[in-house]
Amino acid sequence: GDSGAIALAVQSPVVALRLFATNVGDSGAAALAKNARIKSLSLSDTNITIKGARALAQNKTIKHLDFGGDWLGDRRPNDIGDAGAIAFAKNNSLESLELDSQQITTVGANALAKNNSLRSLGLRANYGLKDDGAIALARKSLNSLDLGACTLTDKAIFALAQKKYQTLLAYSNFISDQGAVALAKNHSIKELYLLVNDIHDEGALAFATYGTMDFLDVTFNRMSQIGITLIDNHGGWLAGFENPYPSRTQVFKFLREIFDSKLNRQEFHKSICYRTKYRIECRNPKNLLLPRTEM
Repeated sequence: GDSGAIALAVQSPVVALRLFATNVGDSGAAALAKNARIKSLSLSDTNITIKGARALAQNKTIKHLDFGGDWLGDRRPNDIGDAGAIAFAKNNSLESLELDSQQITTVGANALAKNNSLRSLGLRANYGLKDDGAIALARKSLNSLDLGACTLTDKAIFALAQKKYQTLLAYSNFISDQGAVALAKNHSIKELYLLVNDIHDEGALAFATYGTMDFLDVTFNRMSQIGITLIDNHGGWLAGFENPYPSRTQVFKFLREIFDSKLNRQEFHKSICYRTKYRIECRNPKNLLLPRTEM
């Protein structure tokens, strides 16, 4: 809680601190904001409100901040919204920022697009962001962008496909073959995550024909065995199918298993979900499994 965060802020010499899923609130955030040693701070799924977020936004030594909410549930009611995004957008010391599930819309996206220091931005599960918010962010140069579960369609993807990202995450949206074709022709992207979208064989063919990325995940899409084979023939690319096709609710149930393992964001992004004949498996350090019978 706050007492522990205050003690760490005052006494600890650490430069990286992870307080994921704790009861830290605004008092703890204020203390941490005054710390001049911490470079990397994780405060996702805590009790910090917009007051604490504004305090943290004043810190000029933190380079990597994870301030995500509970994107698969409603256990954390203190979403900071566009006001929080605007506050962090004014901080030109941050290089990496995660604001998952914070009720951010186009207003917040426009503010973040004007930030001069960010190189990595995570906004997954901000369902109100939508196409206009993504298009606003496409004006900004970033190395990595996570817009998973942000209610995106091909309209947003056409704008994002023009950018030179190294890593782009756009899973659990409404991307069709047209969006897939646009992304396949982007030769800057090295890692592309498109699981849980509406990509069919035409999109698979586009990736097989034009794609140059090192890693591609298009599991939980609408490809036939032909499309899956096209993808699977490329090393480092993942596809799959299941009959019947799982609903988004079922997919989120599986992702909840991953989320509850309390992996940090980088570990989560490396926890690649893929399907086999007998189960859905999550490839991560704990090798979490969700049998098909539980779906």
